[in-house]
Amino acid sequence: MEANASFEFQSLLKPIRTGRQDPTKDHGELGDPLSPMGRLFHRPGSSIYIMGLLGSKTTIDPSHFKAGVASAFLAYPRFTSLLVADKKGSFSGDGSAKMRWVKTEVDIDQHVFFPKIEPKDTSNVGVDKFVEEYTRDLTGIPLDMSKPLWDVHVLNLDKMTTQGAMAVALFRFHHCIGDGMSLMSLFMSFTRKASDPTAKPSLPVFSRKKQQMDPASKRGRCLSFLRVLWNTLVDIFYLLATAFFLDDTPNPLKGPKDARQSPRRIILKSVRMEDIKFVKHITKTTVNDVVMGVVEAGVSRYLNRRYGEINQGGNKVKNSIGNLPQKLRFRATIYFNIRAVQGIQAVENMINKDSQAR
Repeated sequence: MEANASFEFQSLLKPIRTGRQDPTKDHGELGDPLSPMGRLFHRPGSSIYIMGLLGSKTTIDPSHFKAGVASAFLAYPRFTSLLVADKKGSFSGDGSAKMRWVKTEVDIDQHVFFPKIEPKDTSNVGVDKFVEEYTRDLTGIPLDMSKPLWDVHVLNLDKMTTQGAMAVALFRFHHCIGDGMSLMSLFMSFTRKASDPTAKPSLPVFSRKKQQMDPASKRGRCLSFLRVLWNTLVDIFYLLATAFFLDDTPNPLKGPKDARQSPRRIILKSVRMEDIKFVKHITKTTVNDVVMGVVEAGVSRYLNRRYGEINQGGNKVKNSIGNLPQKLRFRATIYFNIRAVQGIQAVENMINKDSQAR
């Protein structure tokens, strides 16, 4: 889950003291510069966070959990470094200040929070909606720039959620710390096998099958190359046209300019991994392909329903198919993993400067 923190909110619980410090004081020798992609995530209006939720069947002990987080996270530089603007006060081409990673001391109590939850907090709205609203409110809290850009909020609940969790841990990271692939590798690094609690889980090895070349396959490769070349040229043309004159069609997904300031709703739903894998095997695709297809289908159904209501003067419609206008056009941003090494890698391998998994 990714969140853009740029609107005001009213928190469900009492404010949490984070011990804000002055981020402009001298931190000693400046470290590595922030990458261009990291600067993009720090542009005004584009402060992008990655949020993840983990459920536990039992309540979580604060001291034990903090010790585990400290041993797992603090071994890696990005979790013990804060961002400081370049002393020269220089700026990049996009107008954002150039920043560097600076090593600092980490107080685990300023990153891991156990808010006190009263029975009335969950009884009024229900435990599932309470978690949803807490997550929504958390997306409106900007991370404190005076300390490393991550935190964890642990909700020890008085009732079990629909998914069977008595505690929920909400992890929040600024996107400049890492992407989903690197953070998944980090989470995998502090899990252990159920059969051997002292052994780390085995990571799957991806290997491509070697195929013998025959004349037919050579012709197929040539046609595939020409098809990729043509599609690339078409994509470049549409990209340039979109940048200069091709605008989005007005649609229910496109909000006003001040939409970032509006409160939003977060709904948590769980799906069975077995169902996703079943579709994956039937369609001979990947898990990501199945999830992307579900998202696209959901957006299509939503637009069909909304356009049907617009055509019916605001009344509900039974048929949610065939209501889309012709030549509907709107843009979306999708991130791809372009690392030379595919799949989940060991986190030690990903932080190595010479690794192809970076």
